[in-house]
Amino acid sequence: KTTKKSPVLMDTMYRESDNYGTTHRMGSGSYQNSNEGVGLYWEEETKKNVKFQFSRECLKSAITLQNAKILGIAVLTLVMVFLFAVVPEHDSGEKTSYGIASGHEISIPVSLASALVQVRFSTQNVDNTNSFRVQLRGRRSLDGNGTLQKIGENWDLVIEPHTERTYSYRYDVSESLPDYLQFTDTHVVLTTNSTSPISVDFYAYALSSLARFEVVIATLILTFLYILIILELVHRALASMLCALLAIAFVSIIHERPTFSKVVSLIDFETVGLLFGMMIMVGILSTTGLFEWLAVKAYKFSKGNVWSLSVILCLVTAIVSALLDNVTTLLLIAPVSLTLCKVLDVPPKTLIIFEALFSNIGGAMTIIGDPPNIIIGNNAYIKEYVNFANFSLHMMPGVVVAMLVTFVYMWKFYRHELSREPHAGTKMDIQIMKNTLHRFNDSHEPETETLREALQRHIEELEDKLLTDPHLDTLPELEEKYVITDYPLMINSMIILSIVMLLFFVHSFIGIEMGLAWIAVIGAILHILVSGNHNLEEILERVEFGTLLFFAALFILMENISELGLIEALANTMIDAISSVPDGNGRLVAATLILIWVSGLASAFMDNIPYTATLVPVLVRLAESDLGLPLAPLVWALVFGACFGGNGTIIGASANVVAVSVCEQFGVPISFLEFFKIGFPVTLISLAVSTVYMLIFHVAIPWY
Repeated sequence: KTTKKSPVLMDTMYRESDNYGTTHRMGSGSYQNSNEGVGLYWEEETKKNVKFQFSRECLKSAITLQNAKILGIAVLTLVMVFLFAVVPEHDSGEKTSYGIASGHEISIPVSLASALVQVRFSTQNVDNTNSFRVQLRGRRSLDGNGTLQKIGENWDLVIEPHTERTYSYRYDVSESLPDYLQFTDTHVVLTTNSTSPISVDFYAYALSSLARFEVVIATLILTFLYILIILELVHRALASMLCALLAIAFVSIIHERPTFSKVVSLIDFETVGLLFGMMIMVGILSTTGLFEWLAVKAYKFSKGNVWSLSVILCLVTAIVSALLDNVTTLLLIAPVSLTLCKVLDVPPKTLIIFEALFSNIGGAMTIIGDPPNIIIGNNAYIKEYVNFANFSLHMMPGVVVAMLVTFVYMWKFYRHELSREPHAGTKMDIQIMKNTLHRFNDSHEPETETLREALQRHIEELEDKLLTDPHLDTLPELEEKYVITDYPLMINSMIILSIVMLLFFVHSFIGIEMGLAWIAVIGAILHILVSGNHNLEEILERVEFGTLLFFAALFILMENISELGLIEALANTMIDAISSVPDGNGRLVAATLILIWVSGLASAFMDNIPYTATLVPVLVRLAESDLGLPLAPLVWALVFGACFGGNGTIIGASANVVAVSVCEQFGVPISFLEFFKIGFPVTLISLAVSTVYMLIFHVAIPWY
């Protein structure tokens, strides 16, 4: 291929002339006559041949690595499928309801083949305190039809009134009863002292001997997920699906294989439905030119100062995240910010990452701002001590200080990246076009060939522009270039979106029996109707299904990781550490430090929603125990840890995933390490700030 940069023509034609200045080519060598003599170009030609050979070898290597990766993933998938395919499904995995009263008992047969038995128990709301006892009973095979005898220790529970909680206990008789294999007809028996009948959910089953290593297995699965994402061996959605399948396989072997409907029920469809509806609404609104117009107006408002504009956007993100959930906030603000970066030629990665971080920090301010807060606020026991007002009152000072310190960090290390750069917007356009071109490569239809060629030519024209035109548009040029293109659709969309946002905020206060997902999906349907475009295929192209799959797989993965006992083991370790501290203020200091830092670091590397759901009962147990710990400071410490810790990695919080997926739609992929480089230091800084705040105002000064 002839290029302007190379004087050598890559052909093998023989051309000769007696005139000076004419190029002669013979085979793979070339020489050029000149007025000063003949100069041989063998060296340049050799370099090109070496480059060609090197490129070919690199291509072969890449193909080999790609095939090896595909083969490895395929083999792993087949192994996982085999692992749980050999185990039958168990509908009995759902707890069975019984009625029980004093003088009666419930008996469930189990096997002692592995010396491990799992028992799960819960009650409906009761008005009185009741005691329950669980025993493992069996008879020795040598005794024939002898009486059942107790095996292992009793499990005694005291259930307080109006308590909704599932209790779990594991029998391991391998050490206390070395001859456990001699026992037959083994049963788990439940009794109570209640004089009136009580409805209980009671279930018991034998575990595999691998249950002794299930925490290690869960840790290895999470490690494997991070290896896949960090090294970018596969897309993060596929990585989460593979690890979810791996977790299901081990749950099937160790516990019981869940049914397909049980696995699907683990998905938080409230979040998935919210994302789906908001993606459609934002996608339709983006066709009106509103985002570009807002970007120019925001730039004008900041008087051309990109740093000031970035601070305003991050501050707005934090405030809105406190009033709405932060997933909705990022779905609204991230497209506007990316459009602003494209219009103003500002590299967008740093700004979008900081918006996600401020979304998580601001969301910690209110009980509705972040999913972990909602989980904590909905607990029946915590509701008696924590409401919307005192939650916001106690969280706001710590959140505000954390935001200020984060702004200082942002200014110190990243203000130079938040500035205009020639052709930053054009580079985003080129990447989007290349992604589109990649989709065309699998089609060989004549129309697609024509489109592919036209798109390729346009990409080459834009790439040439990057080298020749370093011009940055002035504000008048931007105002003339970016205007609203569809006023009727923009007005209708804004009306619908405003109503949706209002319902998001007030639906829990005015008793509307619709969740966020229903509101978002209904708003999306209305958007489609008023848009006049009923081509659903074109509309659904605006939905990032890869992100929805990632969330769905991540929910399944984390629930199975929890089933394998990793989070519970972490919680028990925290309880033991807190209990070991002597009475007094020192115990509250230890509890505060452990909840903030362990929760923060754990939430950075695993989704903070299942982590918080597991830790809430731990808080209740600590508050109800005789350790003398007040509930409120424990709640604030957990919120700080879970919300601020979610900034550590891409999968630490749902808002991070949304921000990264919106960036990908705009042709700006953000890698795991790029996010980690900015997010993890912010996590450490904000956790340190919240620690100082808690120790001063909730330990030294008992403000709770």
